Amino acid sequence: MFAPFAGEGEYVEFLNNSEQPVNLTGWRLTAGSGTAVNPKTLVLPGVRSPLLPGKCAVVAEDSGVFRFFPSLSGSDTERVVIPRVWETRLTNSGEDLVLKDPGGSVADSVSYSPSWHNPAVIDRTGRSLERILGSGHSNDPGNWSTCTLPEGGTPARGNSVALARASPGGVVSAFPNPFSPEGDGIDDATLIRFQIPRGVWSVSVRIFDVRGRVIRTLATCAPSTGSGEFIWDGRDQERTTARIGIYVVYLEATDAARLASFTARGVVVLARRL
Repeated sequence: MFAPFAGEGEYVEFLNNSEQPVNLTGWRLTAGSGTAVNPKTLVLPGVRSPLLPGKCAVVAEDSGVFRFFPSLSGSDTERVVIPRVWETRLTNSGEDLVLKDPGGSVADSVSYSPSWHNPAVIDRTGRSLERILGSGHSNDPGNWSTCTLPEGGTPARGNSVALARASPGGVVSAFPNPFSPEGDGIDDATLIRFQIPRGVWSVSVRIFDVRGRVIRTLATCAPSTGSGEFIWDGRDQERTTARIGIYVVYLEATDAARLASFTARGVVVLARRL
């Protein structure tokens, strides 16, 4: 939440993607541009209980987060961390966030931008950026979108735009399929998954319409060892929502020595709710 309403504090969520509880005491969050000599640094104070696998901790600017999000006043209270001083004031134009453990190792980083918001949302004030896939790439703009709920955020809860996983139905598959990118938090994006022979590959993934025109490139020469996934939010290269219809997902893979290649296709349907 980098652009809150007046009187509403900023907050950042940390998701424990590991299989072990994590003690967040002493973890550091720095904010600033890549060229900043002295980036703003926030050191997390003593945290009462470890963050369990699959759970989120909310690091909030002040206790006002409980007023704007009453659901936090229940069992989620212990997962809210309020530092004495909010050192990492977030800019509304975007900046680099780096999370480090107490030993100084980088656990994750993200260079967020307001352009990652859903382009259909005109006023983004008080609307948080949410990850679509928790395990997806942090710096993939396609893995982020605007919270769809009226309260503007889901701290310590599942993201409103979160995408569920499903087992792949073929070499290239999509889930959900059909999907409806209407900005309501229901099937707003589809997860493109692929499975190719084991090895070291360079993968490119493009979306074609029924006329054979490329409308979106999801990956160009991305490294892969046999399987992977990409998110399509239903928009073309100009960030305009594509028309209702059938689209072809086309995958090309070339091995590291460029001695072998592999192609695969899948179909995904973009729909609208009646």
